[in-house]
Amino acid sequence: MSWPDIQAFLAVAQEGQLSRAAERLGTSVPTLHRRLAALEAAVGATLFVRGNAGHRLTEAGERLIGSATAIETAVSAFHRNAASIRTAPEGRLRIAAPEMIVRHLLAPRVDSLRRTSPRLVPEFISAPGRTRLVERDADLAVRLADPGEPSLIARRIGKVRFELYAPDSVRAVHRAVRTADHWLPLPWIGWTSEFASLPIARCVANLLPIESQVGAANALLQQLVLARTLGAALVLPSFLAQYEPGLRRVEAAPSPLLEEPIWLVVNQEFRGTPAAKAAIAWIKANLIDLR
Repeated sequence: MSWPDIQAFLAVAQEGQLSRAAERLGTSVPTLHRRLAALEAAVGATLFVRGNAGHRLTEAGERLIGSATAIETAVSAFHRNAASIRTAPEGRLRIAAPEMIVRHLLAPRVDSLRRTSPRLVPEFISAPGRTRLVERDADLAVRLADPGEPSLIARRIGKVRFELYAPDSVRAVHRAVRTADHWLPLPWIGWTSEFASLPIARCVANLLPIESQVGAANALLQQLVLARTLGAALVLPSFLAQYEPGLRRVEAAPSPLLEEPIWLVVNQEFRGTPAAKAAIAWIKANLIDLR
């Protein structure tokens, strides 16, 4: 006997007629009749009483219906589990993102991704500016600028607010006064020359006089160390300042200095995979409207 034979037996028992059972199974009445005959031969007993009203289970059929139903349940569970194996996110997931986002927003919350996708192994790359998605250095990236590459898919998933901050202990900075065209006194930390075109770099350079700059770095966390060491101001995302003790917004500065969209950039080949769907949902849940 085979599962299709048992399936035919169940369908006839539940529908009561060969024609309806055949329609339900997507087969023909002669085929269904042959399957019932094969099952009865294997069991060695008649399973149905055939009459004008349809097919009714015999005593032998009644004894088997419970086991047949259990087999159907087990087969259905097998198919569901097999489908989940095929579609479950799995493998290594390479996420490129600024270090500040990885450190404060993604890495501390990675347990929620692992709970929903336990076969997925996230790998964080904290150098998104040098990570090439087209060449698959990463599967997806979080960026503060649209890459503008046709081979990549970029989605705006939120925005980040930037403010002028300084260490709380540096009273001179917080006493800074802005006149019509300059600040007095206000040492500040900026970006290195290769990042001068970034909106955040242009913002701070346009706001503060170049002669007051006391340091520069190519990453926000490095700038933060310089600001604490040199007693200087710097522009930070407001969410990052919340995680860094001893910082205070410079009240004399406009608020916000800048608001920039957050982009989720995905490689075309990766987009439709189960891992991509799981990762995109998780990242969007953690990065929408950072303030």
